[in-house]
Amino acid sequence: MDDDDIDIRAFFGVLRRQIKIVVATGIMVISGALIYVFSLTPTYTASTLILVDPVEKNLLASGDRYQNVGINDIRVDSEIEILKSDAVALRVVQAVNLIADPEFGISAEDSDLSDVFLMKTVIESFQRAVSASRRGQTYLISVKVTSEGAVRAAELTNALADAYIANQIATKIDALQSIVDILRIRLEEARVALGQSETAFDVFIADNIDLFEAQSATTDLSILTALRASLSAETTDKDLIARGLADNLRQQNWAAIAEGLQNDALQELEHRRQEAQRSLSIAANGSQVMTELRQELVEIDLALADEANRSLSGLRAEIVQLQVQAGETQSQIRQTVLAGQLPAELLTKIYTLQQDSNITRSQYDNFLTRLREVELQAELQVADSRIVSPALPPLNPSSQSKRTILTLAAVLALGLGVGLAFLNEYFIGGFTSEAQLRNILQLPVASRIPNISPIVPAGQEGAIASVAALFVEQPMSEYAESIRRLRISLDRQLDRNTHGSDPDKSRGSVIMVGSTVPGEGKSNTSLALGRAYALSGVKTLLIDCDLRKPCIHQLLGLESDTGMLQFLNGTEETDVLSNILRRDYATGLENLLGAGRCNIPTDQLLVGPKFSKLISSSRELFDIIILDTPPLLPLVDGLYLAHHADAIVLAVKWASTTQSDVRSILTTLSESKNPDAKIVTVLSQIRHEKLRYYRNYGYQNQE
Repeated sequence: MDDDDIDIRAFFGVLRRQIKIVVATGIMVISGALIYVFSLTPTYTASTLILVDPVEKNLLASGDRYQNVGINDIRVDSEIEILKSDAVALRVVQAVNLIADPEFGISAEDSDLSDVFLMKTVIESFQRAVSASRRGQTYLISVKVTSEGAVRAAELTNALADAYIANQIATKIDALQSIVDILRIRLEEARVALGQSETAFDVFIADNIDLFEAQSATTDLSILTALRASLSAETTDKDLIARGLADNLRQQNWAAIAEGLQNDALQELEHRRQEAQRSLSIAANGSQVMTELRQELVEIDLALADEANRSLSGLRAEIVQLQVQAGETQSQIRQTVLAGQLPAELLTKIYTLQQDSNITRSQYDNFLTRLREVELQAELQVADSRIVSPALPPLNPSSQSKRTILTLAAVLALGLGVGLAFLNEYFIGGFTSEAQLRNILQLPVASRIPNISPIVPAGQEGAIASVAALFVEQPMSEYAESIRRLRISLDRQLDRNTHGSDPDKSRGSVIMVGSTVPGEGKSNTSLALGRAYALSGVKTLLIDCDLRKPCIHQLLGLESDTGMLQFLNGTEETDVLSNILRRDYATGLENLLGAGRCNIPTDQLLVGPKFSKLISSSRELFDIIILDTPPLLPLVDGLYLAHHADAIVLAVKWASTTQSDVRSILTTLSESKNPDAKIVTVLSQIRHEKLRYYRNYGYQNQE
């Protein structure tokens, strides 16, 4: 139960520290949702049901047909794809004129594009509003169309269903029409072949007519042959007359028609027509006589056309009769020939020609029968699918309601905000609490240093403003209390180290104060910590180890021509180290200041024997040696200094230094330090912590 309480408190602690992220995320998500909701046009979805019959419809077929369930399943899936195809969508676009529809049509700026591209654009826009799915394992397809209007959605859904049915029928008719086209070609080929076979038989008889007559016991063959020739000649003559009559009739050449047919009625009408034309030529313009004559001419022309058509029809009927008689005569000739006593060679030839003719005729009859069946089937086609439930206008929008969207947005905002808060707390952002710093780095937190405005120490006009001056100027402040808390934590760490196995470290102890990046307050912390030790009577030395950018002398308001850099460069001897130390007269703290910036690689100085001897000598002369080091992430100097330290203080700026930077430098620092040295952290420059409790106690309740 206690663990649960701690987890809950930690959870709400994270939310409290990251409340700005949570609130900002919520505002952004809710604002976006509000913009979306008020710009959203409600949409409606209408639905219709289409039944796909697993048995293909054929009104000319009869009997039961076997159904393959697996194939039918595939067919339903195929019909769904056809429903969503461009062909069906194109029918809908053309049927309801979607090109001019403001919802699916084209905009004014697209009007100059090609017709094909515009049509494809409208089709794709409509297809995005269409959905089709199978209802379970049934043969029902649910078709839905979404539109901005309820009635419009129903209209488009029904139009889509109708277009699908029409497309299905048209597809079946097109398939049958292709068969019709093939059959017509084959039928024409069979007709030509039949004519050739018939002609070949007749030609053979004509070529051998003398032989057939000699073998015939009667004169019927000669009579029939003469009759067929007469009928053929008469048919040809009448056909020529009919062709000429048809041409004259198209040209309304009545005189030629009357002369060619020698028809008394036509000649009488033509005579009346000529008399009427002569009378019309002499009649006065606009007179009643002219009007009557024109009317008479019209009536005569109609009578001539009627009589000519009757004559032409009669002539054609005579031609057909003559052709029938010629065919019958030809059949009698064949029968007569076959009835005679013919040689085997002629009988074989005749039999072959007759069989070829019969086979060709049978093929012709089959093609003709099949053609008529397919043409009839094309005329009687029905769809294999049918609409079983037309779409009706929906009552409610299919799009989410504004309340639902805002509710979901609020839940999303809360979840996203909490997620970002924890992400910033434990991975991205800086450290904002002692618990967070301790849990993530798995290191003790020695103290938390408040963010205090720096001041210039009294009597040290050359010093720059610093927070370290508060330790002397305001010894009862929360800042001074946080430094004393740091000293207590270090004393506990150093007490354990002084009982270690190294006798050289039993006298003075070295404390390294570092930071990950610049600006985390390590120099002020080093100076304030040194002053805390010095005021308690401990012999303390503060060494400014920042050879690139020293600043302790600025915080103390001291200037020195000789310092740490000159000592390491060899311009000063070790036995006169005391000559280059500068005392902080306010606290008695000894300082080895930096003077100038190093123009050579600093690792050459920090790993050399002089620095090691400096640390060894300082251990003999002082109880506490504090090393103010450069930032660890951009510079390598602190890693060379780490193995001299008995304790390491890592200053971490509150809510600023990223966790990834601290983790990365902490790994390297752990590998570089003395194995016995402990690392403690300091959360510095805290702005919103409960340090005010101490302020209230220290300044208002001094009991």
